[in-house]
Amino acid sequence: MNHENDEITVLYVDDEPDLLELLVIGLERESDRLTVVTETTTADGLDRFSDDVDCVLSDYAMPGGTGVEFLRSVREVDPEVPFIMFAETGDERVASEAISAGVTDYVIEEAIGGQHELLARKITTYV
Repeated sequence: MNHENDEITVLYVDDEPDLLELLVIGLERESDRLTVVTETTTADGLDRFSDDVDCVLSDYAMPGGTGVEFLRSVREVDPEVPFIMFAETGDERVASEAISAGVTDYVIEEAIGGQHELLARKITTYV
């Protein structure tokens, strides 16, 4: 059980290094409880996923497997861990696919600029 000041480890998977870096800086600036580890492929993300990861953030569209496929793989290992997915657009099909696969939350990326605070809050709430 996490308490209010416990550290939270977030695994963030995205094939865009610039987005990875921006988000890591933004989240860690927003909350000193957050430590973000990153991978650029779903396979590496799955290898990195372990008991000490408290929350997963994932892009939807990636080479080598979608965020939903990654979500399903993570769910096989851990059905409970909070999993937040980014999508570039509010695509209904993608959203419903993600929801049926057990996503915790679904965030549209275009507004990401101002979303560090929102994401940090969501992560700490879900964890």
